[in-house]
Amino acid sequence: MSIANVEDELPAAIELAKKYEKKLLIEEYIEGREFSIGILDGVWLPPIEIIPKEGWFDYKNKYQPGLTEEICPADLTEEETKRIGELALETYKALMLEDYARVDFIYDGNDFYCLEANTLPGMTPTSLLPQEALAYGITYEELCNKIVEMGLRREGRVL
Repeated sequence: MSIANVEDELPAAIELAKKYEKKLLIEEYIEGREFSIGILDGVWLPPIEIIPKEGWFDYKNKYQPGLTEEICPADLTEEETKRIGELALETYKALMLEDYARVDFIYDGNDFYCLEANTLPGMTPTSLLPQEALAYGITYEELCNKIVEMGLRREGRVL
């Protein structure tokens, strides 16, 4: 993924992308704050704000320790928190997801824009979804157990 900050940067970004894919998606850049919000068994968890210390939330900033600050629960008003939670849940339902997922957004100060729904979010103890669950009062062990229990329940089995 590339971000072209000015029109002159677009051709180089396209050529770089063509090295990896034949079909390309070019989108308008939306400047704003980045958030993630987990859904667990049809309930939205506290949102987390993702703040890279430099640049944007690319592979390096996501996986190298100390390059991104993650604030959970995010510093949002009660109204903003409710809005992002409702949007995440609507997305989860519209995509007919089950058990758990994570939905990512950009917030420009007026509107939340959905970036993606992640059906298999990271599940290390420091990943975003486990951090959100912990802010909701669910430990990492409880979260893992709940995910297993939901899968078994969906298959008509009991633990």
